[in-house]
Amino acid sequence: MKVKELELTNFQSYDNGEVKFPEGTTFIRGEIGTGKSTLLRAIFCALFQTDASDEALGIETLDELVKLGEDSATVKLTFEVEGVEYTVEWTISVSEDENGNRTAKTRDCVLSSPALDEPIDGYTSVNERITDDIVQMDSEAFVNSVYVQQHDIRRLLSADAGERQEILDGLLGLDKLDTYITRMKNARASASSIEDDAEQTQAILRDQLSELDDENALKERKREIAREISEKEGKVEDARDKKSEWEEAVRDMKSEIESFEEREKRLGELEGELTEQESEVETLTNNIREWQGEQKEHSQDIEQLRSEITEIDDALDDYTVSSEEDAEAADESLASEESEANAAVATAKTELSQAESKKDELQTTLKETKDKLTKAEGNVDELEDEIEDAQAELNNAKDAVSDAERTRDERAATFLDISVDDVTQDHESDVEVRVTELDGEREDIGKQISAKSSTTESLDKQFDNVQDEIEGIKEEKAETESEIDRLRDEELPAAESNVNDVEARLQETVSELDETGDEFDITVTIDTLEAVRDNDIPAARSVLSSGRDDAVEQASNFEAEVTRLEDQLEHVEHLEDGEDCPLCGQGVPEDLSHEDRRDEVESAIETAKQKRDEARRQKQEIDDRNSRLDTFEADIRDAIQIQETELANAEESVESIKETLSELRDSVGSHDEKLDELSSKVEEVDSEKEQVEKRINELRSTQEELIAEIEKGEEAVAAFKSVEKRERQAQEAEREVDRLTDKRESAAEKVTEQENEIERVEEELEKQGEVIQEKKAGVDDAKAELETIRDTKSRVTSVLDKYGEIGDLEHEIESLRKNIEHARERREDIQSRIKDIKAELDELRGELAETDIDSLRSNKAEMESNIEKLETAIEDLESRIRELDREQTGIESTLQQIERLQERVSTAEEREAWASDLYDEFESVRVTYEQVKSRLREKNIALLEQYVNDLFDALYQQQSFERVELRAGYEMAMVRADGERMTPRLTSGGEGAILNLALRAAIYRLIAEKEARAGELPPLILDEPTEGLDNTHIREVTELIEEIRKWDVPQVFVVTHQEELFDSGFNEIVVEMNTDTQSSTTEVRTGSIEAASIGGDD
Repeated sequence: MKVKELELTNFQSYDNGEVKFPEGTTFIRGEIGTGKSTLLRAIFCALFQTDASDEALGIETLDELVKLGEDSATVKLTFEVEGVEYTVEWTISVSEDENGNRTAKTRDCVLSSPALDEPIDGYTSVNERITDDIVQMDSEAFVNSVYVQQHDIRRLLSADAGERQEILDGLLGLDKLDTYITRMKNARASASSIEDDAEQTQAILRDQLSELDDENALKERKREIAREISEKEGKVEDARDKKSEWEEAVRDMKSEIESFEEREKRLGELEGELTEQESEVETLTNNIREWQGEQKEHSQDIEQLRSEITEIDDALDDYTVSSEEDAEAADESLASEESEANAAVATAKTELSQAESKKDELQTTLKETKDKLTKAEGNVDELEDEIEDAQAELNNAKDAVSDAERTRDERAATFLDISVDDVTQDHESDVEVRVTELDGEREDIGKQISAKSSTTESLDKQFDNVQDEIEGIKEEKAETESEIDRLRDEELPAAESNVNDVEARLQETVSELDETGDEFDITVTIDTLEAVRDNDIPAARSVLSSGRDDAVEQASNFEAEVTRLEDQLEHVEHLEDGEDCPLCGQGVPEDLSHEDRRDEVESAIETAKQKRDEARRQKQEIDDRNSRLDTFEADIRDAIQIQETELANAEESVESIKETLSELRDSVGSHDEKLDELSSKVEEVDSEKEQVEKRINELRSTQEELIAEIEKGEEAVAAFKSVEKRERQAQEAEREVDRLTDKRESAAEKVTEQENEIERVEEELEKQGEVIQEKKAGVDDAKAELETIRDTKSRVTSVLDKYGEIGDLEHEIESLRKNIEHARERREDIQSRIKDIKAELDELRGELAETDIDSLRSNKAEMESNIEKLETAIEDLESRIRELDREQTGIESTLQQIERLQERVSTAEEREAWASDLYDEFESVRVTYEQVKSRLREKNIALLEQYVNDLFDALYQQQSFERVELRAGYEMAMVRADGERMTPRLTSGGEGAILNLALRAAIYRLIAEKEARAGELPPLILDEPTEGLDNTHIREVTELIEEIRKWDVPQVFVVTHQEELFDSGFNEIVVEMNTDTQSSTTEVRTGSIEAASIGGDD
């Protein structure tokens, strides 16, 4: 895999950046805090996105990746795997709550490549494709193999054997076998659980079967119930037939009774109807008489109304109302005349209103014109005053021009050094040119002063910075000396005392364990702890396990013997004299009575029980010893833990304190040297500042002289400007006098115009008064005509109302006539119906007299009582049938339950056998996996040890360590020339760092060669590998990098700020921080040629 290009937007310290990574080894260098590690962090984020917030990068939350003040950040990485180019672009956005807390989440995540049919979108899909198919490692494997982070240089060394084994097994693919092994263990446990469940199920089912009734008895009872049910059902059928016959007879009697009751009811209805019909005939006769009287009254009212209409007709001159049609025609004609009269009144009023409005307008116009006349006369007076003032202003302006010219001549003559009489307005440009020249000289001197002042400020800052640095170094030195005293007097004695305490505690623990081990013939010393754990205890456990198996087998055999003898005793007790033995079929010897035989069996039973109890006691005793052996093993492991952890940590603490003391003493010497250098620098800065300040004073003196001369020139220029201004003011004053004179003449003309207008308006007002009088007379005439028309129309309207009343009365008379005619017809119909009712009554009375209703009802009641008794008998039989059905159903349910339980017992037996076979199969597969894993780990350890030693030999020739040793479980040891072995945790900081780098590089090489993936693996990344190293170890890091370059690794990235490493790399990426924008910038160099330059704000 090759990283080709990285683009950053608002990512931590980068505003906008683009870096193109060259092939081979590239050193990323720059001062501390400029953003070197950020480039590596960006590569990680592009590949693994939100995994950046895991512990892998030390990032707590994703918002830390977004530059402060920005709401989003984007990383775009282009990389190549086996010749195929891929581009992944990841964008995160930030939101902030009311408390100022920032949170971030993925906004977009897209992977594109020519090898893909279409871009892959979404964090989950992109992450799976990269980790599973392209890079073929997740974020954890990336950090543990190819990415050696800053401050993480000793990670694999500081890890215990278990952690180191987990990390390396995962990188080399052995963790997949752990997954399979765990899967087989889980499967084996599941099979065992299934087998146990099947056994328990069988026991439970058999207990349930034993609790149920006997199957044969249940079947016999089921047959008896069926026979009884058949008998009862036959009786029910007979009873139902008899009940049907009786119910039919009851229905016939009931029908006959109902027929009698209906005829009896009909008789009553007809008698009631006869009474009602006779009453209605009387009512109709009375109504006819009343309606005839009302007809007579209405005819008299009509005659009266017609008489009143004739009187009104005689009184009208222009209209006739002798008929209703004439009255309607007259009313319509009068309505039209009334409308026209109303319109004439409205028109007269409108004309009067318009005449009055016109008069008001003329009066308003007269008043406004008089006001305008007064205003015009005032304007004339004001303008005469203004003309007088303007003339005075003109005279003053001319005097000012003379004064300004005099001042101009004096100042210009002085500045230009010429005669006053020779000065003209044309000399203004000469003065301005001279002022510009002097001002240019002043600015040049000002720039020199500013530059010198900046130099002074810079020197002041240098002075203050050096003084602050001196104070800081003095404080650091004091703190360092104080820390040396504390470590020497407190920490070191305490750590050495802790080592002694741990050693004493370990020795005491081992002594106690040795005493406990006597029970198992095990000797325990500090040097044999691991041998006891790995060899002696398993051997002792094997012996105890074998003894326990023998005891269990004996107890089982004796238990079976006791059971057999007890069965034999039971048979012996039931033998009669002379009866053959039921066990062997032979007769009992005459000299051996049944009682002697029973005593013999009872004695044998007692002996077997004693042997069984003894075997059980031996098993319990072995279990107790096993328990004590478990406790002994746990104590041994605790002692090993003390030896490997507490004692090693205590000894490492002592060595670490001693190493720290040495480094601190070296640091004190460095502080003294630095103080001497800084003191000399203070004196140099102070001297340079004194010379600069002297030059500044000289320049300021010259600057003041120029300023004075420039001020004179500016005053002369101002005098020229003043002359021009005064001349313009005089000209404006003269124009103002002319303008005011013209304006006064115009105002006089307006006065004459207003006087003429007043005379015209007064004449029109007199004429308009006469018009108003004429309009008022027209309104009075129109109102009189309207009143006459309305009086005539009122009379015609009353006639129409009377014609309406006549029509209503005539309609009422016709309605009464129809009512009388209808009543007469109705009375005739009713009289006919009365004859029919009387005939039907006579017929019904004869039929009712022929039926004995009381006897019929008595017979029906007796028959219904018999039916009820029969129904009770049927219900009793059916109730018994239902009881039998329920009992039969319960028996069938129990029989089905027995059948199901028997089937489940059979199924459980088959499942138990199947689970047992599965357990054996899973165990066999698990053992095979573990054997394969063990062989692969041995092979990996051998290769890894070889690669580590190849690098270590190249770096540590003729030094204290001969080789690095890797044992099973990835336990590491440093072997000295004299054969002494030492754990890597106890090495010095520099040695441990070099060893860890060698181990990480070897892992990288092993992964590449093991899977033939050299072209697919990401670049080997070393972030600040020289941290905490002295010059010697830095050179060794350089040699290590040279060795790695020989492996044909596509790319190696080394982040550092150490100058010593720069010569060893062919390519460089220089990172700097722009202090103004607080953003990082980068510059890529290939060899000695600058290849590209990019950065935050460029």
